[in-house]
Amino acid sequence: MVNTGVKIKVTPLCGAYNEDPLCYILEVDDFVFMLDCGWNDSLDVKLLEPLKEYTDRVDAVLISFPDTAHLGALPYVSGKLGLKAPIYASLPVHHMGHLYMYDQYLSRQVSDP
Repeated sequence: MVNTGVKIKVTPLCGAYNEDPLCYILEVDDFVFMLDCGWNDSLDVKLLEPLKEYTDRVDAVLISFPDTAHLGALPYVSGKLGLKAPIYASLPVHHMGHLYMYDQYLSRQVSDP
């Protein structure tokens, strides 16, 4: 094995061991990626507790799929937990994610009088 001197660490915050929403921290040397920022339909804020210690350290967010399990917590984490990192996704994920989150918002407005 060749030692390249690059330090890589993956930390599953949720979604690694069960059906919870997906969120991982990938550290490559001193650069910190957040891989997905999911939530579930219950929108339980307690699920986001592990994110609090990382929000000020994240350098970039990568979103892989346009649904709640992959990006559902992103608005809350950005607005309430202070995540300021740039967010990256493919163009289809970006556009479909906007539509999906808007649909989630509208469905909550109809079901929550």
